[in-house]
Amino acid sequence: MKTMPELDAPIPGENYTSNTKNYPWHRPPDLVGVQEVVESAMERMSDPERSSIILSGLSEGGTILDFVSYAMLSGLSRGRTSIDTAILAAGPIARYIEAMANAEGIEADKGWKTEPNITTKTDVKLALGRLPEEEAEDTDATPDEMPEKGGLMALKADETAPKDTQMAMLGYDDEEIEQ
Repeated sequence: MKTMPELDAPIPGENYTSNTKNYPWHRPPDLVGVQEVVESAMERMSDPERSSIILSGLSEGGTILDFVSYAMLSGLSRGRTSIDTAILAAGPIARYIEAMANAEGIEADKGWKTEPNITTKTDVKLALGRLPEEEAEDTDATPDEMPEKGGLMALKADETAPKDTQMAMLGYDDEEIEQ
């Protein structure tokens, strides 16, 4: 006769019996406002030991985005701030780090790209090891060479849709457009 396997799973509702304040992010944040978060971060970063670490890292190729991400994730994991506040405070903190670097004459890399990084099927196949590098060089198409698809999403940033298309999008029919 077969024996039944032991069931080792939580019973329904067991999560309601555990302590909900086990982790710092389960409690209300210490710093509530964006200004509080920014001022606290600026105060911590102006400490000579921390600022020397930041400036050394930036001079050796670290990016502003790296340091802002670290600061925000550190605050989140310790329960100092909420996710929303951290996202809103990231911009001013990045500007502060940039100002610190400029004051020391360090040309800091911001860490974000202005041009899109378009991944093609060839890139994926190459990353998975399913395509030799020699074949990959011939098959990639640049964004300018990609086929043009119809519709409004195919418009370039500086182009606008024709007037009749705009009116149709607003719900006007052909008779109202002609008037």
